[in-house]
Amino acid sequence: MSRGLASRLLLTCAVTVLSGGVAGCTFSIDTKISEPAPADVSVVALGSIQAEDPDRDRVARRFRRTLATALQETEAFDNVLSVAPTRLPTDAVLITGYFDRISEGSEVLRFGLGLGAGSPSLRARFEISDFSGRVLAAFEEDARSFEGTGYAAHWNPADLDQLADDFAVDTAEAIARWRRGEELALSIW
Repeated sequence: MSRGLASRLLLTCAVTVLSGGVAGCTFSIDTKISEPAPADVSVVALGSIQAEDPDRDRVARRFRRTLATALQETEAFDNVLSVAPTRLPTDAVLITGYFDRISEGSEVLRFGLGLGAGSPSLRARFEISDFSGRVLAAFEEDARSFEGTGYAAHWNPADLDQLADDFAVDTAEAIARWRRGEELALSIW
């Protein structure tokens, strides 16, 4: 194969990969407060999880439903209450949250630039409180989707619902790590 043909083939492969976009999502957690989970905690209740923008409450509700299911699947708690009781049992913690950013991103930027430009993103703050209302853990979490970027965005537009579901699963895993006495954020060390 000639050197010119090989370099054109390599360039074509690079352009195809870059224009096809990067698949997946990124998540980051910034821990504000993290006291150890009480040893006797066996119940988690989901309290209010709302969006700053009332037009985005649908995404917050979807997140909440998926979070309840994902918390059950972690088996970190004996019982997951999707509706918080008026008075929490002494062996329960309450999860509350607030989305301050829910963005669908820009299909034009995803298609035109790719590489994460215009991707949908979410940012929320969460608190874990005990039955007396004392905050045991507080953290902020960000998520960004890289599905359907670049040329692939034309055929596979990024889906905010899928990002919300992935975000809920990641949040449930962080809460389960906290329950087991581990750090909220995953560590590579």
